[in-house]
Amino acid sequence: MEKIDLNKPSVLEGGFRKVSYPTELFDLREEITNLLIEKGFIDEPVPLEDLHKHLRPEDMAPDDQDLNPVTKQFYDTSERFREIYFGLIKHFGEQFFDYDVIFQEVPTIRFHPPGRFSEIRRSKTGLLLNYHTDSVLGHPLQEINCWLPVTKCYGNSTLQVGSLERGIDALSQLSEEFDFDEEVFHTKGREYMVNKMQTDDDYLRFIVDTCQPVDMEYGEVIFFDPRCMHGTAENDENDTRISLDFRLVPLEAYNNFTRAYKSQGRSGRTFTRGDVYFANSAREL
Repeated sequence: MEKIDLNKPSVLEGGFRKVSYPTELFDLREEITNLLIEKGFIDEPVPLEDLHKHLRPEDMAPDDQDLNPVTKQFYDTSERFREIYFGLIKHFGEQFFDYDVIFQEVPTIRFHPPGRFSEIRRSKTGLLLNYHTDSVLGHPLQEINCWLPVTKCYGNSTLQVGSLERGIDALSQLSEEFDFDEEVFHTKGREYMVNKMQTDDDYLRFIVDTCQPVDMEYGEVIFFDPRCMHGTAENDENDTRISLDFRLVPLEAYNNFTRAYKSQGRSGRTFTRGDVYFANSAREL
């Protein structure tokens, strides 16, 4: 049995970084508005923070995975969106990293209007249990999570993120239950985590207290270690939140992977170049 080493140095110094980029060069907001019109969700441009005022209730209703029809329709975008996204990846690689990276080819675009999520994953008191680390969903520890809002995000409309130190602590408490078995960690980690949050009140409180809102403006992005606890709160603010999430991996770290990694989420895809990751690196774009 191979044991998971949760204390490896992060590929991202400090485990967390918040930076800005020029929206005049990479106007994702405009292209998402264009796509909303093309896909028939709105008839004309509207302030994206007010999108919930213009959508049909059925377009905002979350399924058991807390995905609504708008989010699902944005798995397909446009050539223009792809051009902007690839340009942004190249910009990030040039400006913020002194090493080459490979990257998730298709980012997930999420639409979170004000409202309640599904009732599937909740504590005994009704608390939403979507806090997690990507590492327990099959992702490699060498990844860098990227979260980029297209709207102003604050309070319960933004991503809730914890420190790397507390994330490692939470994962260590979890991994004790299966003797730090690396295979169990990467293939059943989320299952164990949800169960522990449902049955261990102290563990749940530790995680809830760990994750704090990261207020963000359009034109900002955060990079964080996949061992950091994070999750989406139920949006009880007055604005719709629209965001992109995607992942980077240092090319050298990818080339030194010692095991295969496969998503434990709905896609079941592999974390390899040509599948989840684009075939070319950021410096090859």
